[in-house]
Amino acid sequence: MPSLQGYGLTLDPLEYQRRRDNNCIGWPGIHMQLLQELVTTAIKMNCEPLAVRHLTFLLHSLFEYLSPQQRQEFAVKLCSLSSRCGEGSPVALRLQNGLVIPSVNLTKFPTIVSFKVQNLTPDLRPIKLKAKHKPIGNSSLPSSPFIFTPLQFNRSHVSAPPRRLSTVSTSVDFKWAEGEIATVTLVLDNYLPIELNISHMALMSDGLAFETYPTSLTLAPESVDTTVNLTGIARSSGRLDILGYTTHTLGVKSECRFRELPNAKRLKLAKSFNIEVIPRLPLIAISCSLPESKNQFSSLLANRDNTHIAYSASICMFAGETKTCQITLHNNSPNSELIELVNVQVISKLTKEHEHLLLNWSQESINKGLPLGCGSSVTFAMTINGIGSFVADSGRKPSQVKSSRVKSTTSSRTQTPYGSYHNSPSHSSGGISATKSRSQLLGSTTLANFISELQTTTSNRSKQISDRKTISDTCELNPSRVRTICYLFICLILSFLSNR
Repeated sequence: MPSLQGYGLTLDPLEYQRRRDNNCIGWPGIHMQLLQELVTTAIKMNCEPLAVRHLTFLLHSLFEYLSPQQRQEFAVKLCSLSSRCGEGSPVALRLQNGLVIPSVNLTKFPTIVSFKVQNLTPDLRPIKLKAKHKPIGNSSLPSSPFIFTPLQFNRSHVSAPPRRLSTVSTSVDFKWAEGEIATVTLVLDNYLPIELNISHMALMSDGLAFETYPTSLTLAPESVDTTVNLTGIARSSGRLDILGYTTHTLGVKSECRFRELPNAKRLKLAKSFNIEVIPRLPLIAISCSLPESKNQFSSLLANRDNTHIAYSASICMFAGETKTCQITLHNNSPNSELIELVNVQVISKLTKEHEHLLLNWSQESINKGLPLGCGSSVTFAMTINGIGSFVADSGRKPSQVKSSRVKSTTSSRTQTPYGSYHNSPSHSSGGISATKSRSQLLGSTTLANFISELQTTTSNRSKQISDRKTISDTCELNPSRVRTICYLFICLILSFLSNR
C-alpha cells in the first residue's frame, strides 16, 4: 500500500479528481492494473470490505478510462461482493496496521444533471402581510451616529480572488412552512451499461429537524433525463440547509454533497441551499352549496406552479338572472391553530367593473365569525348575477354601432324602391277602395290576401322605376340592412292602417 505513491496513485477520490483536473493524474492504465491486483489480493486475504472499497474506487474514479465491457464487469462484481460482505458504508475504513482508507461516494451513479428546490403549492405558500400603519417615529432619521461614505481609505487596490461557487451557500427566495411536504426535483442520468437499481434515495439536510421520505427507482441502461422528486417535512421552524442527498446503489451507501458532484461547476451548485422555515400555519377547507364539477378547470391545472384548485363548482344562468350560493370555510388545522384573517378575492380576466357586477358578497359576515377555532366553520352568502356584457366584443364602441345603424337605415331607404309608403300605388287609390281594404284588414281571414296583394303591386311598381344596378345592390344587402328593411316594411303597414 505505501508503494502506491510511487505510481502517482492515491486512494482518496477527491484528491484523485483534483489531480485529474490539473492534468497530474499520471498513468491511468497502470492505476487500473494496480487496483485490480489490490481487489484480488483483498479477496484472497478474506478482507472483502477492503475489496469492496478498492473496487468502488476503481469504478468511480477511473470510470472515464474503462471500456463498456469493463464498466459492466466491475459493476456486476461490486454488487456481488457487497451482497456477501454487507453494505459498504460512507465512512473511512481502518485496517489492522493503522492505515486508513478514505470513503468513496458514488456521485456518478447516478449523475445529477439538474437540481431545483421547489416552492410549496400555491394553496400552502406563506404570504407576508403588510403593516397597515407605519411605525411611530420618523424612519428617515439615521439610526446610527456614523455616516456612510463610499470612499474607502487604507484599503488595498488588489482585488481578492473570486470565490468558488461550490463554497458559497445560496438562499432561496421563498419559504417553507413547518409540517408541510417540501419537494426537491432532480434529473438523473445513468451512464452504466446495466440497469441501475437505487433502493434508497433521500435528502441530506442540517440545521433543524427534517423528516425525509426516501424513494426507490430503477434507471434503464445508459438512460438520460429521468426526473425524481425527493420530499420531506420540516418538524420545526428556523433555517434549513440542504447539503445534498444520500443513495444506496450497487450495494454501496453514499453521501453525495453538492460540492463533490462532478457537475457542480457546470450546474453552478452552491455548498448548500438555505431555506427559511416559518412556524406552522392553519389550514382551511372550502365547500359550496353549488354542485361540484371536477373537470371544468382542467386547462388551469396544466400550470401547477401558479394554479391550485381546492374546490370547483359550476352554475348555468341566463342573462339578467340572479342566484345566491352558500360558501362554507372550515378550519382543519391539526394543532388547534386559529384563523384570524380571511380575504376573499376574485381572480379573472374580466374588468373590475364587470367583476363587481358578477359577484357580490359581504365581508362583514365573514369577519363576524373570526377568529375561527379548530374544527369550526363560517358560512357566507355569495350573489351571482348573470350579466351579458362580458361576452360582447369590447373592441367595438357603442358610437360605432350607432353610426353603422344610421348608415344602414339611410342606404336602405335610398336603395329600396318601396322605402316610403307614399310610393305605393295603394296610397293613391280612392276612398271606396280604401274603406274596402280597411274592412278586409280587420278580418282575420282576409289579412293574408291583403299582404299578398300589397306585395304584388309594390313589386310591379319597383320593376318600372328600378334599373339593373338598383336590383343588384338590393340583392347584396347585408344582414343589418335586411333587418332594417323588414322594420321599415312593418312601419309602412302600420302607418297605412293608421291613415285609413
